[in-house]
Amino acid sequence: MLARPGGGRGGPKGRNRLSDTRSRAQDLLAGLYRRQAAVIGALLLLTLAGYQSQGWIISHLFDDGALINVAGRQRMLSQRTVAFAYQMATASSPDERMMFADLLAQAGSEMGAGHARLITESRARGMTPEMEALYFGNKPSLDDEVMAFVADVRHLAATQGLGLASNSPRLQALADKSRLTLLPGLERLVVRYQDEARQNVARLRQGFTLGLYLVIGVLTLSWFGVFRPMARRLREEFAAHQAAVEHNHLILDSMGEGIIGLDRVGAVIFANPAASRMVGFAPWEMLGRRLHPLIHHSHPDGSEYHSGDCPLAHTLTTGEDCAVEGEWFWRKDGSSFPVHYGSTAIRKDGALIGAVVTFRDISDVTATRRALEASEQIKSSILDAALDAIVTIDRGGMVVEFNPAAERIFGRSSSEAVGQEVAELIIPEAHREAHRQGLARVAAGHESRVMGTRLEMTGLHADGREIPLELTITHLPDHGLFTAFIRDISEQKQTEAALRRSQKMEAVGQLTGGIAHDFNNLLGIITGNLELLERTVQGSETGMKRVATALRSARRGADLTRRLLSFSRQDPKAQGKTLTDLGEAVSGMQEMIQRSLTRMVEVRTRLAPEAWPSEINRSEFEDCLLNLCLNARDAMPDGGTLTIETSNLVVDAETRRADPNMVPGQYVLVSVSDTGTGIPKEILDRIFEPFFTTKERGKGTGLGLAMAYGFAKRSGGHIRVYSEAGLGTTFRLYLPRAAADGAEAAVETEADVLPTGAEHVLVVDDEPQLAEIAGEFLAELGYRVTICADAAEALTILQGDPAIDLLFTDVVMPRGLDGYALERQAREMGHGCAVLLTSGFTGYAMGQKAGQAEILPKPYGKASLAHAARRAIDWKTKT
Repeated sequence: MLARPGGGRGGPKGRNRLSDTRSRAQDLLAGLYRRQAAVIGALLLLTLAGYQSQGWIISHLFDDGALINVAGRQRMLSQRTVAFAYQMATASSPDERMMFADLLAQAGSEMGAGHARLITESRARGMTPEMEALYFGNKPSLDDEVMAFVADVRHLAATQGLGLASNSPRLQALADKSRLTLLPGLERLVVRYQDEARQNVARLRQGFTLGLYLVIGVLTLSWFGVFRPMARRLREEFAAHQAAVEHNHLILDSMGEGIIGLDRVGAVIFANPAASRMVGFAPWEMLGRRLHPLIHHSHPDGSEYHSGDCPLAHTLTTGEDCAVEGEWFWRKDGSSFPVHYGSTAIRKDGALIGAVVTFRDISDVTATRRALEASEQIKSSILDAALDAIVTIDRGGMVVEFNPAAERIFGRSSSEAVGQEVAELIIPEAHREAHRQGLARVAAGHESRVMGTRLEMTGLHADGREIPLELTITHLPDHGLFTAFIRDISEQKQTEAALRRSQKMEAVGQLTGGIAHDFNNLLGIITGNLELLERTVQGSETGMKRVATALRSARRGADLTRRLLSFSRQDPKAQGKTLTDLGEAVSGMQEMIQRSLTRMVEVRTRLAPEAWPSEINRSEFEDCLLNLCLNARDAMPDGGTLTIETSNLVVDAETRRADPNMVPGQYVLVSVSDTGTGIPKEILDRIFEPFFTTKERGKGTGLGLAMAYGFAKRSGGHIRVYSEAGLGTTFRLYLPRAAADGAEAAVETEADVLPTGAEHVLVVDDEPQLAEIAGEFLAELGYRVTICADAAEALTILQGDPAIDLLFTDVVMPRGLDGYALERQAREMGHGCAVLLTSGFTGYAMGQKAGQAEILPKPYGKASLAHAARRAIDWKTKT
């Protein structure tokens, strides 16, 4: 407790203060005894005085005498009325008779009123049975006799006794009733009232006496049973209080936290030893000085800390408590230290009288916290920058860490995943139970062969599809945590599959080339011998016919062999490349293509005049284009539209995510689209294999598309197909741009500055991988992205979110609702978003169907998507 030197709690002054406090308490108890004795004496005197004055009190408390007087007056009135009646009868003049008649009427009225008062007040007090018998017991009763007498008197007064003599029987009857009936009855009534009055006084005196004894007993009991034990209890309570005060002093002195008391103006009124030790001031040096300028005057950087901004001043001003961390107190020697402090208002009878400040030095805590924050920042930066997903779970399988890579791979946000069971989030249903059992075994302390081992398994994306994963799991037994480092190997698997298909095609090509080469030699022998045989059988019509048939078949075989050698890149003529204008080449073949097709097929072209030239074998290109057109014809048995287009295309590195076989560079794109039956998805991967055909036996060799594939590869390009059953097919032939002066075209390695945005884009595609790639492209460009897998779900999202700025949707989707229908319904519901379509069909071919939105051809790169999205949004904003 704060005190000046020599005045501490344990010093002489401190002991004197405690002794003075005890002395004052003893004086207080003695004063209490004296006051108790005075109160008891006063009460006793008041009681005795009351006993002595009970007669006077009784006379004022009871009015029995008044009732006795009324009853006695009734006797007198009964006699007076008889006298007035005789005087009225013997009056000598009318005036005299009238005077006595008035007196008689007045006496009768007074007697009736007195009788009514007696009965009313008796009943109000509680009429005794004896009194009830006196009034109403006999027949006729006293009440009836009095009322009849009063009635006779009023009648005589009203008639003024006319015709009435002094010896009249009526007067004699009135006198007899008064003398013989009323006077005895009223006499008995007076006696009864007197007896009851004496009984009431006796009972009251008895009550007073009993009350006196009771008061004396209560006072005696209060003194010995209440006041003395209360005084003893007060002494005990005071002793306990003194012990508690000393104990509190010991607690305050022993506490490690600093405690400082402030008065209403912020001056120090006490401080415990811990506070003195932390700030370096002796307790007496702080007494009476304002706390803020003493230890809280500056910020950590040395700048002034205005007292008006101090939370302590706020508490003293408003009475609101505060708790502050991150500020500094200053010691006497000028050094400072970080503190956690709080201030609590002190109130007395509701009035604010000061505050108590508690604080502690958090230097060690601050250093530890900074180290922990640095560690957390390093950890967070590692987790955020990691390309692999990092997922941490506890023993119960609940997710406690879900880094951004995990959000990207599994399509779930960290806030959505943390706190949920990992088995329900990212593990396919078929493997969940095995995961739970394995987790329980490891959590129970058993060994596991999967810990630290590279594993390949499938994971569950938020959209429900399974994705191939590679992962390694580590266990932190001390913390009960498991951490999995997960890598999405979908692209790796696609690349491996594409490589296998490419290797397969290469092997088939090599095998085909070897077979074709040997077969070509055999055909040479057969053709030579047939030509020799032709000269031998001249003159024989039958022989010449058979030789001619054999030669035609041999030459067809030679043509087939040439195609096989072309596919396997072993045809010497395939190496004759020239600089070719593909638009001019297509135009030159248009008439031949139209003749090769039925009249039911309409041929349309859309040739870009600025299309780049390509260095290719023109004859092979013409064969390739013709084969694609003939395939399109066969896919449209009932007729349709065939569209041939040329355009320039730059393939960037991002495009390879959609097709790993694409090499970044500049290409001339030749697209051939039909509106035929389409190609089933289950055979799309086989259509470029030699001899693979879906046509009837004898209607195709199965080499047309294989030759197209071989031509594209020999030319340094690529060929892709996009098809939807019942809608049609588009073949895209990517031929490299020819470099100036015969040099190879340079690949644009540095992308242009792409347009970006911050709008909200809804991506709709029934191919989850394409939708995910588009979402990543748009997110990298700054857009906010929502992805869904079908048009019905997209409509639900559009209805619930009018703030979507762009609808980017595939044209052809399942469940009977395509991109055009989705665009139309979005417009019908009043949604004002821009629309960008995408399709494997070319923009020109799809433009023949419906819709006004731009169509972005698949596959598209990041640059193409960036420009198309920006154009769509800007166009909608302008309109």
